[in-house]
Amino acid sequence: MDTLHAVVTAFAEFADSDDHHGPVPHLSHIAHGITSATLLLRLQGKERLSYAQSLCAFFVLAIGGTTICSLLLGNAPVFFIDDHIVSLYIVIHFISLRMGSLFERAESSPLAALALHFFSDISTAVAITRLGADAAGSHRNKHVRESFFASLLCGFLSGCGGTLVAEATGIASKPHLSFPRSLAKFSPQLRKVLAMSFLYTLFSRTTFVSPYLPSVAGIREHVITTFVAIGVLEHMTAFTGAGGHAGHGDTAAKPTRRTPRREAKRSAITSQSPRRNKRA
Repeated sequence: MDTLHAVVTAFAEFADSDDHHGPVPHLSHIAHGITSATLLLRLQGKERLSYAQSLCAFFVLAIGGTTICSLLLGNAPVFFIDDHIVSLYIVIHFISLRMGSLFERAESSPLAALALHFFSDISTAVAITRLGADAAGSHRNKHVRESFFASLLCGFLSGCGGTLVAEATGIASKPHLSFPRSLAKFSPQLRKVLAMSFLYTLFSRTTFVSPYLPSVAGIREHVITTFVAIGVLEHMTAFTGAGGHAGHGDTAAKPTRRTPRREAKRSAITSQSPRRNKRA
């Protein structure tokens, strides 16, 4: 865990900086763009979208959350004013249209998917902390700046707002208006984003933690590391745990116990079927 914390902290310091043109910010944005493009392909299914609708849906999934947060706070959208990031996402979207199967293969490969989601989770965690909760905590309005729920909401929306908008509007398939499916089920990803936003807001603002809770130094790095570590465990479990243990343990023993009963029922039905035919 200490090694992971050191690695994630080193990457997060670059990704968290105001200079988005370094190698690590590009890696995190590339990974986040690829995972967003793959999610778009999954939501789209067999539905054929126009280029304009597909591009809008991609930007909603990729940077919709941070854009909503910036607009709520009366600030300029963080990524739309960065020509490098906008150009990078346009290129990723164009490649996904031409070689979407390549992205899907990357998602199905354990090592490639782990690397993609590692950097993408760093990007999401930075959005929750610096671009969401911290943006509300440093707002020019005193009431917003001192509001716990403003920071909590901005952190939550920055982390998953794009997905909620895409599900509510159906922009990735057939446009419609409905309550977001993942919010109705309160999916594990939403629970993780909300928990990280809550913990970061609680421990990063001395107004809230003092004098009841101890202030935690380097809380941003701890939150980002925890977020990424949970993501790594989820993906490792998805590729190894679910498939590796499917044929072992109780799940394999139950069919063996039920087999004699099924055979008895089948034999009873077989023995009764001639009588039914004779009556007929």
